[in-house]
Amino acid sequence: MSKSTTVFYWFNAKLQMNYSVTTHWLAGRSFFRHTFTFSANSDWVDEREEDIKVIERIRVQNFMLPFAMGGHNRLGASSPIKALNSDDLRLIGKHVNGTLY
Repeated sequence: MSKSTTVFYWFNAKLQMNYSVTTHWLAGRSFFRHTFTFSANSDWVDEREEDIKVIERIRVQNFMLPFAMGGHNRLGASSPIKALNSDDLRLIGKHVNGTLY
């Protein structure tokens, strides 16, 4: 069995990665089992939560232009977005702006 541990420090965050590989035998043949574990302190977890929020905002923004184009008379002439009523569109807008909870 071989093992390794690597510790990374990023500002206040501490990240630890552990890796091990073991050799096993089955029916006269060997195979390797790789194990990888990851742990972090609460500072890293807090930062990661903020990163996820930023990524989600970017994802929503990437869908807004095609969505808006669906409401255009020429570009969205056959778009199912035309079937949405104004109340539904307001709810979508509030959700995207972060004012709908």
